[in-house]
Amino acid sequence: MWVFTSTGMLSVVAHRDLKDSLLVRARSPFHIREMFPYAAVDQTLDADYPFRAVIERELFANVMLEYSLNIGYDNFKNSIEEKNFHDHCLEVWATMRRYGLNWGRFE
Repeated sequence: MWVFTSTGMLSVVAHRDLKDSLLVRARSPFHIREMFPYAAVDQTLDADYPFRAVIERELFANVMLEYSLNIGYDNFKNSIEEKNFHDHCLEVWATMRRYGLNWGRFE
């Protein structure tokens, strides 16, 4: 799944070898460290998501719960402080808006 927060975007998938863990991936190491400051972040330069951390499923769930319980903004896009990340999130928003406009047109 993709997770967007005010501080980054994560791609989260099941770990292939550790059933109780997830592989949390990102295109910036800061996006992982903002949510999981104590995680060991590895770098693989030739990967689609070059930064990765193995996170226990329960820890991931607890961090997401805590984040959601503390949301104070009423507009997600305006909560993003990093300009470059903000601008790219606007592009994602625009793409998904187009999807939503066409949603009822598919059989």
